[in-house]
Amino acid sequence: GGDVWELALQCGDAAAALAALDGLPDVRTTQTRVLVASTLRGQCLAALGRPDEARAEFARSVERIESEGAEGWIWDAARSLAYAGVGDRAASLAAADAALAAMPYERDAIVWHDLAMDVASAYVLLGEPDRALELALLMAERPGPHTLATLDRDPRLSAVRALPRWREAVAED
Repeated sequence: GGDVWELALQCGDAAAALAALDGLPDVRTTQTRVLVASTLRGQCLAALGRPDEARAEFARSVERIESEGAEGWIWDAARSLAYAGVGDRAASLAAADAALAAMPYERDAIVWHDLAMDVASAYVLLGEPDRALELALLMAERPGPHTLATLDRDPRLSAVRALPRWREAVAED
């Protein structure tokens, strides 16, 4: 199913996540699903050390976003990630702020966790591990699918794991 890629990432296996995304039979069924799959592919490729392929995948995501002109938190989170992947810092940060403002945790904890992971991943791609760390620690303390243990293995947050505050949090857990 579609959740295989998420489990693979939570186990630290970007290659398995990429294979699961490539194997989704219905990945082109909706514009949102196409966009989510594309940004996830970009994240997996980046985690696997394939920056040129990742950038090309993120560029496809940007093209989809701009052609659709859609609004809403899921699109803002995707914009943040896609623009970070192509190096458009200003657009990525503006979209991250909009996404976090539009979807408070209290409204839907599961959705907030997904959105927060996209934004944290964007921060990592932008070279802002401290901002990603703050969001990752918030995810870890709030009930939802991302725990300290799963975040510690997730390749999208590899830059966060090198930070002393992260290592301290994991050691205390």
